[in-house]
Parts: sequence; structure tokens; C-alpha cells
Amino acid sequence: MIAVVVGLLVFGGGEETKTFSAQGISFDYPGDWGDITGQQFSSQTGTEVFGKNFGVDGSNAAIFSIYEINVPIDASNIEQYRGEIDSTVAGLANESGGGVLRGSVPITMGSLPGYRYEVEGMTPDGTEVQSRLVLVFDGTTQYFLNCQHTDEHAEEIEVGCDQIVESFAVR
Repeated sequence: MIAVVVGLLVFGGGEETKTFSAQGISFDYPGDWGDITGQQFSSQTGTEVFGKNFGVDGSNAAIFSIYEINVPIDASNIEQYRGEIDSTVAGLANESGGGVLRGSVPITMGSLPGYRYEVEGMTPDGTEVQSRLVLVFDGTTQYFLNCQHTDEHAEEIEVGCDQIVESFAVR
């Protein structure tokens, strides 16, 4: 099974930049985002080996996770797993009371191949959110980014998410 998480949080963007660097990766994010701790996720599948949440509050955040998966996926074979990835994302979005609005758009993050999804759902406390999910693969490692937001914080979270995606690097 391919690891996928639909965690429901959202974060906002700011003028300054902070850099996250650990676990063999780095990326920039808005300087006014803080660490979000103690959050519960509505659904998850797979083996998470690392997770970090940044953002404005518990409903507006960027959830970044690293998973070990049992099937190596890279640019040479990602297309053959697209259906399974799509199905897993759709199932998890449905579990959180929502669905996929737009899915499986090919993306590259830090030169790694993957897919981008737009989903909607509910946080564990019942707040309606939309999320941009980015899943990229490097062999048996999956990098997962969920930029989740309410309507009120949509623009600042999306700007921050762009910053993370554009600056992501594997060291």
C-alpha cells in the first residue's frame, strides 16, 4: 500500500522566511508561521517516519510528512501507480467527510515526481477546509505535503504552500 495522509490543518503566509532543514530535506516557509503541535489527523495510511506541522492555527496549516512505502516509485514507473494513488487519496478524502475536487495533476517538487490534488473535507473539530495535497516519490520514500485552509486563510496558505513546493530540496 502507498502511504497517504489526509491531515486537516491550515497555515498562513508572511513577509519573512524561515527554513526547515532536517531528515535530509530542506524548504522555506513563511516567517510568521509557527509550529503546530498536538493535532490529530482524521485519516492516515502507511508508515510515517517523520512529520512536522507549521501554520497559523490548528485549522490553517501545512502538514509535511515523510513515509516509507513498500514499492519503489520514481520517474520511470510513477504512471503505473497513478490509479492506486488516486484511489487512496479519494478514499481518505471521503473518510474526512469530503472529496477530491481536482486530482492527479503531475508535479515535480525538488526534482522528484509526483501528483497534486485539491480536496475538501472536515477537520476533527468539524471545520470545513480545502487542501492542496502534494505527494512526491524517491524510491521507497514518499514526501507528503498537505496545505490546508479555511476560506478566510486561503490566499496566505496557498502562497506559503507555493513557497514550500518551490524551495523543497533533497540534500
